[in-house]
Amino acid sequence: MNLKITQILAVVIGILVIAGLVLVVTRREGPAEVTENVQEIVENYQASGNVSVAHWWTIDVEEQGFRVLKNKMEQLYPNMTLTPVPVPGGAGGNMPPRILPSLVAGTNIPGSFQSHPGYETARYGGYYLRNLNDLWEYANIAERVPAIVEKMCKLDGNYYLVPVGVHRTNVVFYNKQLLQQLGIDMTNPPRTWEEFFNLCDLIKQRAQERGLNIYPLEVGDGMGTDWAATQIFETIMAGYSLQTYEKFINGTVTAGELEPILQLFKRYLSYVPDDHRARNWAEACGQLFNGRVAMYVHGDWANAYFEQRGWTLGVQYDIFLAPGTENLFGLVVDGFVVPKKGNVIGGLRWVYSYTTLEVQSSFNPVKGSVSPYRDVPDNIYTNSYARNAASALRNPQTKFYPSFTHGIAIPNEILYDLHPKISEFVEFQNVSASASTIASLIRSGTYTISWDIV
Repeated sequence: MNLKITQILAVVIGILVIAGLVLVVTRREGPAEVTENVQEIVENYQASGNVSVAHWWTIDVEEQGFRVLKNKMEQLYPNMTLTPVPVPGGAGGNMPPRILPSLVAGTNIPGSFQSHPGYETARYGGYYLRNLNDLWEYANIAERVPAIVEKMCKLDGNYYLVPVGVHRTNVVFYNKQLLQQLGIDMTNPPRTWEEFFNLCDLIKQRAQERGLNIYPLEVGDGMGTDWAATQIFETIMAGYSLQTYEKFINGTVTAGELEPILQLFKRYLSYVPDDHRARNWAEACGQLFNGRVAMYVHGDWANAYFEQRGWTLGVQYDIFLAPGTENLFGLVVDGFVVPKKGNVIGGLRWVYSYTTLEVQSSFNPVKGSVSPYRDVPDNIYTNSYARNAASALRNPQTKFYPSFTHGIAIPNEILYDLHPKISEFVEFQNVSASASTIASLIRSGTYTISWDIV
């Protein structure tokens, strides 16, 4: 995957400032003049003070994962406190419109805030963010992470984001006990979308024969997580045609190329509960956990949801990769950045803290992510899926595709308009109209990253 990144500035900054959408943090942190080098800063373990960190991990295991990071940072720097600033919703997409007005105004800026690499970090760029080249060098990050992660974290030759965890988006979870109860053998999971929907038909048939009210699939696109539907669309696209996916994220896809993908998505939607918009992604996992839903196409962070409720992979539930993506890795990289005008010293200590082996080993099993750091041992992972995902991430032969749902692969202003268009399709399921509308939207963007994933 070749990335050519040039700095872009947010078009909507002025509008957001006028609208007055200023991020409020618990404590105002003015700019700190940094005179120490990064080694002096991060190795001052007796330092005192507070750092505010804005993040979007507010649901279920996400929140638990952030709590681990907070506690570990405060253990490393016992005289410091961390103030979380939650910015929920949008798969991280709500962060830029909340944080940009504060960056522009130069007030109420957190010491650090969460971001994805690619377009999401480019939206802030070097104008607002401190480059973290010195921290990358001090913590030996470039040598510790896979090449794909290193490239994605670089903008105009500089590092602005420090990765904390990696997720895979193209995963299918299923209630193994339920399918066994229905007499369905999952020794050979479906490898095509046609086989997948045949399995859905079989689940529906067997459930009806037994008088059970079971739905084959879920969405989880309600309660502020409409992005879950976009991610299913993304996964179907990657499994159907990686060439079309590449054209989509480079802004050249046509309506004709999207129509067969939307046809598959329409079939997917025919197997979900009518009230799917009443639940977010975690509550959709709850449907699978409670036996009302058999399967769910989602990201692998859901793995932690089931484990933390006492389920064991391969016993009560199991996993296979979405049809057509068996040899692919739908890539999401989570990380944090440090604004130039915030509490830079506190921000540097925060982003350094989670690069350590101890924090990585504690955080990722709770969050359901895999560590981007290759020196983190596989024995930290509690199940075979996570160990296999970590191995795939390290394997130079793995074919990755960047998630557009999570702000990495397409411009943010396009993504913000894409979510409601996907929601509109979910509601009305007009393939031709939505294909035309979505293709027009994608082709209207300004693309400064060139993706080569085929």
